[in-house]
Amino acid sequence: MKRIKRFLFNFNIAYVYAFIAGIFVSLAANLFTTALVSESLSVPAYRIYGMTLFFFISSIGAFGVSALLEDARSKWESSGTPRDPVVIRDFIETKKRMSWMWFFFAIIFVGLIFSIFLLLIRGK
Repeated sequence: MKRIKRFLFNFNIAYVYAFIAGIFVSLAANLFTTALVSESLSVPAYRIYGMTLFFFISSIGAFGVSALLEDARSKWESSGTPRDPVVIRDFIETKKRMSWMWFFFAIIFVGLIFSIFLLLIRGK
């Protein structure tokens, strides 16, 4: 569990979360525009709007994790940037910050699962 936590929440991966947030926002904007402009779609419009909503929610979660990691980095740098890995982990793994990061990570996961679910369901 510690390895997973170290992999998911470290200073270097903050940029990846920001990139993922940008991808999800772009996807949401493209889907919304497609549903708005296209008159004949092979998928009902409400499903596309739902996918748009869930991609947007996932982007909020990814941005939240990125913002929390960047906040931890700025506090680490303002304290003199000690290079000790234990000290770095202490800045990232404060109890309040970790609970918020897990919360935002769950938002990413749930939003992505629901958008995929809306993509895969059959029928009208």
